[in-house]
Amino acid sequence: MHTPVSLTPMNIHTLTVRNRFVLPGMVTDMAVDGGYVTERLLSYYEERAKGGVGLVIVEATSIDVSGKTFLHGLDISDDRFIPGLRLLAERVHSHGAAVAIQLQHGGGRAHPEYSHMPRRVMGVIPGVFEPDNAITLDEAEFARLADAWAKAALRAKAAGFDAVEIHGASGYLLEQAVSAFTNRRADGYGGSLAKRLRFPAEVVRAVRAAVGGDFPILYRHTSVEDVPTGNGIDLGTTVELCRTLTDAGVNAFDITAGMQCCFELMTPPTCMPKAWNAATSAAVKEALGDRARVMLTGRISDADTAERVVRDGLADFAIMGRALIADSHLVEKYAAGRKDEICPCVACGQGCVGNADKMIPITCALNPLSGREASMPTVPKAETPGRVVVVGAGPAGLMAAATAAERGHEVILLERSDRHGGQISLAAVPPHKEDLRLISDYLYGKAQRAGVTFRFSCEATPESVRNLSPDAVIVATGSLPVVPRFCASAAGAVTAQDILSGAEAGKNVLVLGGGLIGCETAEYLAAQGRSVTVVEMLPQLAKDMEWCARVLLLRRMAFLGIKLRPGNEILSIGAGNAVTVRNEKGREETLSGFDTLVVAVGCRPDNALSDGLSAALDCPCVAVGDCRKTAKIMDAVHSGFEAALTL
Repeated sequence: MHTPVSLTPMNIHTLTVRNRFVLPGMVTDMAVDGGYVTERLLSYYEERAKGGVGLVIVEATSIDVSGKTFLHGLDISDDRFIPGLRLLAERVHSHGAAVAIQLQHGGGRAHPEYSHMPRRVMGVIPGVFEPDNAITLDEAEFARLADAWAKAALRAKAAGFDAVEIHGASGYLLEQAVSAFTNRRADGYGGSLAKRLRFPAEVVRAVRAAVGGDFPILYRHTSVEDVPTGNGIDLGTTVELCRTLTDAGVNAFDITAGMQCCFELMTPPTCMPKAWNAATSAAVKEALGDRARVMLTGRISDADTAERVVRDGLADFAIMGRALIADSHLVEKYAAGRKDEICPCVACGQGCVGNADKMIPITCALNPLSGREASMPTVPKAETPGRVVVVGAGPAGLMAAATAAERGHEVILLERSDRHGGQISLAAVPPHKEDLRLISDYLYGKAQRAGVTFRFSCEATPESVRNLSPDAVIVATGSLPVVPRFCASAAGAVTAQDILSGAEAGKNVLVLGGGLIGCETAEYLAAQGRSVTVVEMLPQLAKDMEWCARVLLLRRMAFLGIKLRPGNEILSIGAGNAVTVRNEKGREETLSGFDTLVVAVGCRPDNALSDGLSAALDCPCVAVGDCRKTAKIMDAVHSGFEAALTL
């Protein structure tokens, strides 16, 4: 039987890694204030090692108090942190994975409110690094920080880590030194590329001198910056950096992209191609030959993409961050031929990046167990199994049904349509959203494997549900589009849901509502060659979207020539679909010439059945998902999971 290349071992200097799958350093927000490990953090990393990943890279860990970037981040700036980090290395090693730790200093992205010290910057730049609470690095401070990296690497080695990764990406200090956008110095540390590479090279040489010649050193590097000045890091810079730092002692490069002003490159949303930055890693690999290994980061969201990357020689290792948050046992399932059981990553960013932005522990929108490895390693069995009826086969209903069945209940799911999916089936229609179909397909398979009985084309009523003699009912009937009174009688008015379900639109379309649904529907129509205008009452469009996806959607809308009118309140709709609006300055205007009006002003819970069942049945009846409160996919999936845990 052919073994996928991604499942074969490879060395990094003196370290042999059992396969080519790498968990990158992604801040979990699971450490305690002060930088110490917690059982939650230990269990999170251990579970991914148990799930078969080859190399675990522990998240950004502060090498010096002046660079502290995360309130709930790890610290390695003092010997007192070694015992906890040693336990972390031991827990990962116990399952056969190799483990490295990422050594980080935030530079101008550090937070003085956490460090109680001024930020260290390459220089003050208005609009980028302001002078408040900042110190421009001088030669003495460069030397001190290089020594801090070296001492941190020694602590990592003492704690039992197999390697260290120097963090030179994500907009932190070493990237700030390399990028001409953030380094505008005119001394020995700035100006030419060779001078901008001086500080990273000094750090690498200091670390190499400290840990000795046999200990592997990795370097995380931002290979692409989309910055306002147009002079960010590019392929030429990347290749030269990798050559220089290989000479200084680096054994492997972790190729990533982006910084704070182009965050969409750091956590690419679903509209970006899988392994989108592979041409860069391939160029680095060609330039370095066998002198150093190359790892690729950039929406490697499934095992098949990881296999393609390493099989085709685009990189030596495939880095999978969000995919391994979604399913800690992705590698194990892939190796066993159980790909259909892998919880997919659809790059929604809601539980991972979204939680990190809120400084709360990360999770996955589709996997509520992710991040709970310490408190809930598996779904707990019910003390008294019973019969549970679930109404609705959208994401909330499917997760509720699967979880209830996994707990030992007999579960019957009623769905009035002829297939599963609910609102996800429509959400997957606009351009670049097709991966959302993976959500309902995965949850449907999960429920089938758990033993759920499905009854499609079955309209639930209080009487039909009562006849099933349930011990509990979970209602997941979703939501309905809101249609304002002034739209109801307008000629040619349809909802966004109608359009995404296949309703025809004219050549000239006005979309009423510029939230996520309105903007995505506008793109869908404009991509078909229609002339589209979007009117939105709020001053900004698509504010309910994850912001990485929003940035790219707005760019595509501009490219398609969609006319955007934020800050316009709709006053009335008259004859011939003439729409009167009022802008933020109070000026009224009538827009006309539209064949079709698309209503996309929001949704409301479809809770009529839930209310009816609660009144008619003697057993517990719980509403989940949008029929309880309209929100995002994570809210729907997690509410279904939590409801099933109460039964």
